[in-house]
Amino acid sequence: MEAQTYHTGIALTLLTLLLAVVESHAEEADSCSHQRQLVVVDMETGVPLRNVEVSTDDGQHMRTPWNGVFCLRNGYKRVDLACPNYQSRYLFPDEVKGDTIGLLPNLNALREVIVYGHRRDKTAAINAHLNKVDAQLMQKIPVGFNPLALVGWAIGKIVGPKGPSKAERQRQKQQALLDNY
Repeated sequence: MEAQTYHTGIALTLLTLLLAVVESHAEEADSCSHQRQLVVVDMETGVPLRNVEVSTDDGQHMRTPWNGVFCLRNGYKRVDLACPNYQSRYLFPDEVKGDTIGLLPNLNALREVIVYGHRRDKTAAINAHLNKVDAQLMQKIPVGFNPLALVGWAIGKIVGPKGPSKAERQRQKQQALLDNY
């Protein structure tokens, strides 16, 4: 008989606690009825973030609880979100789509990249390895306008082969391969 009253007492205590939790959630839902309820999550994992500092331009300040949920009164023009180990983010009301806001971890974010280097002098590298014979041969090559080369090129274009171009021949060859395949 004593065991039965003990279990009844425990059951009533649990029922009272359950009703208190449900009532607190109902009050929380009612407090957000004329506001906008949002959730802050990790953008990579989708896990809700706690302790995110949320502030707006109209003076609303809050910190998210364990489930990342917070409520905003209408009329704000900008929301600032800041959390340790995450990139800070600010949003305008038209940028908030749905009820979830994602924050990027700082691990994947590079603040800046600095590249040091210098341009190599290619002519110095070429001239450093020349022997005397190569240097003399390079000096004997005429430099400047070559009218004979221009005439040869023009004759080649005018009198040259009138058949299909190289690209056309290659396309025909590929077509023949596909036809025989």
